[in-house]
Amino acid sequence: MDGCSITFAPIETLTDYSSAEVCVTPEQKKAIRVELEAYRASLKSGKSCVGGLTLTTGLSLQLIDLTIVHCHELDSVDTVQDVLPVFSRENAAIIYSIVSRHIH
Repeated sequence: MDGCSITFAPIETLTDYSSAEVCVTPEQKKAIRVELEAYRASLKSGKSCVGGLTLTTGLSLQLIDLTIVHCHELDSVDTVQDVLPVFSRENAAIIYSIVSRHIH
């Protein structure tokens, strides 16, 4: 082993890339909210929705709020389903699509 010059970085300097935080700016959060609210509004058809828009679409204002709170965690449709109280995989896919356009 003479002449071998392998050195290791101190543990304190190593980066755990799997736990890297995604930084989401206020502008990105606003853009996500605006797009989610516009999508929700586009689902309203006719004069009234029996049971209200939330019950007929599964996309409540509270779900939009939670999406904004957790948007930095949402890296797949499966994660959306695990983290947020979505009614269907279709809603999870739509939410992920909107979030990923703005931060991924």
